Amino acid sequence: MSPMKKLLEKPCRTCGRVLPRDAFHLAHKARGEIRRSHCKPCANARRSAQLKAKYVPVVRATLKERIEAGVVVDGAGCWRWQRAKNGDGYGIMTVYEGSPRKKKTIGVHRVAYREWVGPVPLGMVLDHLCRVRDCANPKHLEPVRPGENTLRGRSPIVLQRLEPTYACGHPKDAQHTYVNPKTGKRNCKPCQRAAKKRWSVKMKEARAS
Repeated sequence: MSPMKKLLEKPCRTCGRVLPRDAFHLAHKARGEIRRSHCKPCANARRSAQLKAKYVPVVRATLKERIEAGVVVDGAGCWRWQRAKNGDGYGIMTVYEGSPRKKKTIGVHRVAYREWVGPVPLGMVLDHLCRVRDCANPKHLEPVRPGENTLRGRSPIVLQRLEPTYACGHPKDAQHTYVNPKTGKRNCKPCQRAAKKRWSVKMKEARAS
């Protein structure tokens, strides 16, 4: 091989072919005369193999595994959620739908019921029979109507409704209760009549003056 041909061609260290120097990547862009020892196809193949060797596929845990890893079972059998919770004390978790970009935050008890029992019926909510808000045990959950779920709770509205008398002292029976046909709101009938009479007298005095 002539000296001029040696300058124009170069053997590849991987495949052994003698190729023109343009078939090799530059080692230094500022020093264009230095070429790498592997041709471009072999260098790309080596780079691909190195990247594949370094790549570790991400295996996401299933929803059941995530729930089991985040709960602690107490003496009553409740699955107490130990991770993120909302302002009301219910456990929450991020659920991915189809791809990592499509995600939403949902209650842990709803996810647990869906995974171990099945989908929540349409128009129903899950009531904690154990009265523990951060419990995710599907056996402690029951699908009920929103209104029934509210009445089972201990909110101020429910406690007020369970009292036997109104604030004025009249009993909460059919004789002393007026139910608004549009809203269903309950009021004391005698007190409502007295308020209407006072308002009527006030309006008459305003017209006379």
